[in-house]
Amino acid sequence: VLVRDRDLYNDTETEVKRQIWQDNQSLFGDEVSPLLSQYIREKENVLFDHENLTNLFFSKSPKVRRQGGVVQKLAHMIGTSIKLYDMVLQFLRTLFL
Repeated sequence: VLVRDRDLYNDTETEVKRQIWQDNQSLFGDEVSPLLSQYIREKENVLFDHENLTNLFFSKSPKVRRQGGVVQKLAHMIGTSIKLYDMVLQFLRTLFL
């Protein structure tokens, strides 16, 4: 019911969506793919920014990178679900390798 009613689905809390996503990989992919693409675009922009002489691509620590907006959204979407984490890894391999 939630999956078919888009308005109801959009109003649903992330905790409920996690349960839906675990059984609906394509729906989870639709939610995650734009975030993964945004993350890649942001990294490419920093890497290929020739005007910025202090390129910060390699200088940020993992702790700082984890605080980024996209990473935080992905972490919130995945929660503690190993299945959703594995799905994200699968999407990354499929889309970007």
